[in-house]
Amino acid sequence: MSKKLVLFGAGNIGRSFIAAVFSRAGYETVFVDVNKPLVAALNAKHEYRVIVKHPDGHDETIVVKNVRAVDGNDTQRVADELADASIAATAVGKDALKYIIPNLAEGIKRRSDKALDVILAENARNAVTLCREMLEKVLGDTTKRVGLVATSIGKMVPIMKDEDVKTDPLWVFAEPYNTLIVDAKGFLNKIPDVPDLKPVENIDAYVDRKLFVHNLGHAAAAYFGFQADKKAVLIADVLKDESVTRRVRECMLEASNALVKEYSETLTMQELTAHIDDLISRFRNRSLGDTVFRVGRDLMRKLKKDDRIVGAMILAEKHGLKYRTIMDVFFAALSFRAADEHGALFPADALFHSEFRTRGTRAVLTDVCGLCYTQIYEGRVIQRIMNSPENEIDSVVEKLNSAKKNERLKNAAVFGKCIRQNKVSVTRTEEVNNHVHTSYSFSPYHPTMAAYAAQRAGLQAVGIMDHDSVGGCEEMIAAASSFGIASTCGFELRVNFSKTAIEGRKINNPDSKNIGYIAIHGIPRKHIKKAAKFLKPIQAARNERNRAQVKAMNRLIERYGLAPVDYERDVFNASEAKHGGAITERHILAALARTLIAKNGKGPALVSFVECVMEILLPKKIEAYLCDPKNPHYMYDLLGVLKSSFLDKIFIQPNEKECISVFDAVAFGNSINAIPVYAYLGDVGESPTGDKKAEHFEDAYLDELMDEIKRIGFKGITYMPPRNTREQIARLQALAAKHGFMEISGVDINSSRQSFNCPIILEPSFTHLITATWALIAHEKLASVDERFALFHPENPLARAALVDRIRRYAEAGRSINPNDPYNVRSIIKSISSTSSGKE
Repeated sequence: MSKKLVLFGAGNIGRSFIAAVFSRAGYETVFVDVNKPLVAALNAKHEYRVIVKHPDGHDETIVVKNVRAVDGNDTQRVADELADASIAATAVGKDALKYIIPNLAEGIKRRSDKALDVILAENARNAVTLCREMLEKVLGDTTKRVGLVATSIGKMVPIMKDEDVKTDPLWVFAEPYNTLIVDAKGFLNKIPDVPDLKPVENIDAYVDRKLFVHNLGHAAAAYFGFQADKKAVLIADVLKDESVTRRVRECMLEASNALVKEYSETLTMQELTAHIDDLISRFRNRSLGDTVFRVGRDLMRKLKKDDRIVGAMILAEKHGLKYRTIMDVFFAALSFRAADEHGALFPADALFHSEFRTRGTRAVLTDVCGLCYTQIYEGRVIQRIMNSPENEIDSVVEKLNSAKKNERLKNAAVFGKCIRQNKVSVTRTEEVNNHVHTSYSFSPYHPTMAAYAAQRAGLQAVGIMDHDSVGGCEEMIAAASSFGIASTCGFELRVNFSKTAIEGRKINNPDSKNIGYIAIHGIPRKHIKKAAKFLKPIQAARNERNRAQVKAMNRLIERYGLAPVDYERDVFNASEAKHGGAITERHILAALARTLIAKNGKGPALVSFVECVMEILLPKKIEAYLCDPKNPHYMYDLLGVLKSSFLDKIFIQPNEKECISVFDAVAFGNSINAIPVYAYLGDVGESPTGDKKAEHFEDAYLDELMDEIKRIGFKGITYMPPRNTREQIARLQALAAKHGFMEISGVDINSSRQSFNCPIILEPSFTHLITATWALIAHEKLASVDERFALFHPENPLARAALVDRIRRYAEAGRSINPNDPYNVRSIIKSISSTSSGKE
């Protein structure tokens, strides 16, 4: 009888490793996969090539023959193959095991009393338990019918480029290593006679060896390598630095010491030391093409307490051993910001830096790593990390969002000094963001913390853009200067469009017709106080309406059995109104959110209250968020629901004292040599912040609107690239060019769930927005010293140049400004004056 392997997963590990190992032992391989083109290609050729990438640079070709494939969606065909299979295996990834269970179960039913062994090539500590539990839900007790065999997969798969795949969609690259370590106790049938199979009695020891030596060392090479050279691309290159290699080896040795203590009857230090040397040699194989970015990315997973870094520290702590270098890997990971070939962070890493790292190491340890103080070894790890010298800066970070402005700025100065002394790892992307809200309108971030979050996200520049307030501008300027990033200042406000060609229409405001949002960008520093004076009566008018809205809300929520919201205590005092900040509807809804949480707690009870009592239908995604009491963004997720589905029940339309004439607002912006811009919204599909319904706005009359805002005196438009379709933006950009408008971008940040990173701006169709940001920075700083150098001032030395040329020249100037001393621009002013003398 021929020997047959049924292998779920025809990916890189499946083809380059599992199938190749069994093929050399004379097995036919039947792949099960849902990739139809791959299945068709395997069935057409019945063979494929494995290209072995040797360290010396030469390639060896191995042809794997006697293969075919079955579509994983065809349950009956898969069951037929399993019915007479000699053995089965999976190489689909732990999270995909649930999808193959129905096929596997059906095949087991076909085998009557003949047991089936299934090798789980998933590199997961709990793969056997997980698979057994899922099978038993379908088949009942499977202990005598299925042998589930855990493995330790040590093979590394070289990177394949797109052109490689196009050359031959079936071939796959591989490193020379071919040992498949399997659990000898997992088999029900006789262990197959396969030369590359290595059965072991204690598979847990080898699974942990893979995690705490191989995976830890590989990650350490990425994190230490990035520390040493932020431009390095390949792991093989960073390991040319002997200091990096030494630290990688040290952390692997520390983990090995713990493994020997844990598995003293299985592992020896001599064997592990030899294993470490072999691994480092394999890491140095340039032919693998392993990049620092690929090996280090996905911090939220790799920092989990059961993963390579923190898990190794817990094991060392359990046995009372030192883990100083592993702790260094942890701290290096916290600063890891390697980007892909397009200059973008891995999306989950951008989220990590903007949402967790900004809240300090303690938040990372509990909310990302999942460590618990009450667990003895975990608690000790937390204590050691928090007390380590590398973490001294964390106490500074925690104070950057203090309630006291002086304390925030004092600690910003300390943090900035640490940056200049290279005590803090700093990475810069080309990203910028000109539209960040702070606590002076509504945000989880005071201006200093917003500047810090921008700095940690790698932004080159950050712009404060609060509603109806410039109260945070001076703080943002000071904090950004401390952190060494550029800053811009402005404010956002709502205005009425009465006596315009678009009077009475819904413009860019979901709540009101005839009222639209505009922004005043690039306020020269000398005019910040004048802007505050201009906004003061607008704030007063808004606060009259806010009080009335709270009264309306209290009448409504009384029916729900909720305690009333006190305006002074719960709204005014929760804002920065005393210090020039504005109070918005979000402040009111945040007070209601806190009331709901106080009554129901966080979790299913609150969800039930919102849906059944308040009659608000929650989207499935939001419901899942609110069912999770540990959700760190809980209040902001709840607030988003209330804004989109409750606000209209208490909303009172603003009057013209609060939403002044668009003519007056634009005239004021121009009078202080700022840049008034129209804020394009466009028809909305899914809101990125979850607080806007799908709705039509200005797209139907956009051409007419652009004509009108030009007549009113606007100097530009602002928009948020992630919010709109490519078609919307292309149309807007064409109209901006037609009317000579400056384009200014920004991503509206007012929730802890939002990332400060927006990689879309790095795409070719948006890089001009980065140029515009640097021009905006130069405009603001130069005009603060000499108003004639405002970008649109009629006496600007470059006034006769085309706008695109002025922006280009100002962008060059903006990039040359020292962010630590941003108003020291006399030499730049002199340079622009001289180059404009008949040369522009």
